[in-house]
Amino acid sequence: MAKLSFDESDVLERVLSLKSGYVLDFTNRTFSDFVLDAVGIDPYSGEYEKFGTSKAKILRGIIEAESDTTVSKLILALLNGEKRFPNLDAYPIVTDSDRNSAQSIALRLAGQLHTELPTLTLACAHDVFRRVRGEVENCIKSKAYDAGLDRLHTFLTMYLRLLVADDAGNTQPHDVPLHSLMGLYVKGLQANGRRVSEMTLRILRSSISTLESFNTIRNDHSLAHPTDQLIQKDEAEFIFTHIVALVCLIERLNNPNG
Repeated sequence: MAKLSFDESDVLERVLSLKSGYVLDFTNRTFSDFVLDAVGIDPYSGEYEKFGTSKAKILRGIIEAESDTTVSKLILALLNGEKRFPNLDAYPIVTDSDRNSAQSIALRLAGQLHTELPTLTLACAHDVFRRVRGEVENCIKSKAYDAGLDRLHTFLTMYLRLLVADDAGNTQPHDVPLHSLMGLYVKGLQANGRRVSEMTLRILRSSISTLESFNTIRNDHSLAHPTDQLIQKDEAEFIFTHIVALVCLIERLNNPNG
């Protein structure tokens, strides 16, 4: 049985259009063929009709009945082949950030979400940078994700500022916010002719708005400043692993042979 939080279920319901009763633009036949090809199960065997017989209800039944690995594989396949009816009012607005979150959910189920910072190849003798990295790693080891969001925000800001420095080593001014640094990184990636897939570019672009929200979380709902509105621990863990996964992706792009 795949274990999803309420927020994760809501993301998947929205991205896959389940609240409409459909699953994307599948007919019964194409849905059956797709699921059988993706994960080797027959959605209409009767085993998954706990909630009803519509495609959406059958998919909910699959999510409840099958393993994390199977559900992860199916979600990723659905995201990869995502299509939508253009004129169906029942479909909610889905953003790239939503799709990015759905992919992170699938990777978490598969046990592939990163919970460790990668070994950075970027040459950096900055004592403060190493200290902040160590504080983030300590938060990961102790699973103090809510307490570590501020340190993670500082780490990523310093990391991106180093990545977007010019050839002379001049970094961006300190008043340039995290999401703007990410925008500069993506522009530089494209300007330098780095070959990446369209999906990777979409994830990187969508992370700009995600990091803008991360600014708000850090400033208003973390230990960066006194507040009585700290983010919930399960949300903090989800945000933390999502951001660490982004760091791992950036490091791979920065060091493809590492």
